[in-house]
Amino acid sequence: GSAGKTFLSRWKIEIQIVGLTALVLVPILHGGYYWDDAINATIYGSEKIDGIPLLENVRIFMQRYLELGRVNLVSIYYYFFFYIRSIAAYKTLILVAVLLNQLAAAKLVRYITGSKRVGQLVMILVLLSFQFRPYQDPLTGFYALMQLILIFLLGMVYGLIKYLRTGKKRAILFSLILWTLGLFTYEVTFPFMLMIPLLIAAETKSLKRVILVSLPFTVAFLAAVGAIFYVRTDLAVNAYPGVAFSLNDA
Repeated sequence: GSAGKTFLSRWKIEIQIVGLTALVLVPILHGGYYWDDAINATIYGSEKIDGIPLLENVRIFMQRYLELGRVNLVSIYYYFFFYIRSIAAYKTLILVAVLLNQLAAAKLVRYITGSKRVGQLVMILVLLSFQFRPYQDPLTGFYALMQLILIFLLGMVYGLIKYLRTGKKRAILFSLILWTLGLFTYEVTFPFMLMIPLLIAAETKSLKRVILVSLPFTVAFLAAVGAIFYVRTDLAVNAYPGVAFSLNDA
């Protein structure tokens, strides 16, 4: 109908870039499970037929994280990725997640700059940045974790900027929810706390606004840090050193 034609006409370039990106990423569909994925596919896949109730397996999964001194409980989603017995389907989910990242980045940049062309440029830059590596690579595995974190961060920034420009409470609530989800998904989110006051300062040029608007994000951040401290001191059996904070680069 006319609505479909209008949509295609309006978003023709973006659709073409996404299609080209998908073609560039097709090689990942032909790979297997690598590194952690190989272990997870074996463990969680076997649990699908072990006769133990699903909720019990989920509880055990979450307990393992806590015993490592981690509070990444939102990452429970990836447990179900390995219930998918088709590697091609698993890789397709990763590919789709990358395309969503590309679209979300373009949407954010377009909203901030007000320029559709700049948004399209960002999509092209994303396309030109891909490379496949034989080492641990989020493009070829790792259950779309990095893609999910990026969606959370891009959405958080979008909601934050929209709140600062429109004053809509729903926008900052949306931003805060995504920020909190990111904090409890993977520790790599934590350093982005430094980005939030900088974004507010760049948008408002007001120290008072920086302090007030940053406050709920800071509370969520401190809650996550406090949860990690509690888990590492009271629940951890064998704390995972890979995400331990240290001032010693060595």
